[in-house]
Amino acid sequence: MTLLSIALACTPQEPPAPAEAIEASEPGHWKRLDTLAFGHVDHTATLLPGEQILILGGYSPQVERVDVPAGRVRVASPLPRARRNHAAVALPDGRALVCGGELIDASGRSQVTDTCLSWDGSTDAWTEEAPLSKARADLAMLSLEGGQVLAVGGRDGQGRACGTTEIWTEGSWSIGPEATPRIAPDLNAWGPLLTGGRAEGRAV
Repeated sequence: MTLLSIALACTPQEPPAPAEAIEASEPGHWKRLDTLAFGHVDHTATLLPGEQILILGGYSPQVERVDVPAGRVRVASPLPRARRNHAAVALPDGRALVCGGELIDASGRSQVTDTCLSWDGSTDAWTEEAPLSKARADLAMLSLEGGQVLAVGGRDGQGRACGTTEIWTEGSWSIGPEATPRIAPDLNAWGPLLTGGRAEGRAV
C-alpha cells in the first residue's frame, strides 16, 4: 500500500502557496517525490489505476496528476471553475467523478453546488455529469461494487447537515436510505461504514 503526504504552505487568509513537497511511503521510510506546481487547500487526492493520484480543487481550478512509481507530477486540464470541499472517487473505467462542494467565483465568493464532473485520463478532458439531487459541500463518496457510487452527508447552502444519501448508477443519481445528518463524515468500504463528522454543532 502506498500513502501520499502533501506538504502545503499557506495562511488561512491567503490563497495557498505552491506546495513544498510530496512524499510517498515505502516499507520503513518515506520517499521524496516531485514538487506540486500549485497549492491546494480543501482539495481531494483520488487514487486512480496504475498508482496515479489526481489532486484537484481548493482556491483555484488547477489539477495535477501524480505518478507515484515514477515520482513525477504533471499538470492536468483545469476544472471549469475553482471548487473546494467537494468529494471525488475513481470509477471502474478509470475516470474520476467529482461532485458537490463549493464553486468559487472571481471575487472569491463561494456557493454550495450540486454539479458533478468526470475526468478522463486518456483524453485529459472534463465532462459534465448528472447533478446531485441536493447541493452539498463537505460530503463523502464511496465507489461500490457494480460501478455504483454512494454519496452521503455534507451541508447545504445554509450550513445545515444533510441526512439524505444518493446512489450513482450508470450516469444518474437516485435517492438512497436516510442517514444521520453529518457534515464531513468518513465513509469506508467496511459495510460501507459511516463514521465521524459533525452533527448538530458537535463532533460525532
